[in-house]
Amino acid sequence: MLKKEILEECPDLDIVIRSTDLSVPENAYQFYEGLKDYGIETWVNNAGFGNYGSVAEQDLKKLGQCGI
Repeated sequence: MLKKEILEECPDLDIVIRSTDLSVPENAYQFYEGLKDYGIETWVNNAGFGNYGSVAEQDLKKLGQCGI
């Protein structure tokens, strides 16, 4: 598992794994709201769609027009 491999190299990291179906617009909003309290430094999106830039600065309306 990737989390285990990362923690072997950097045991002080706080790795949070969340998964959701971002093809459902309401899930995307709930996912975003659920992450607001984290100081996210790295974001990995392997859903097949992404937008370059800071997570905090993403335009959810724009992303919603792209099918998520």
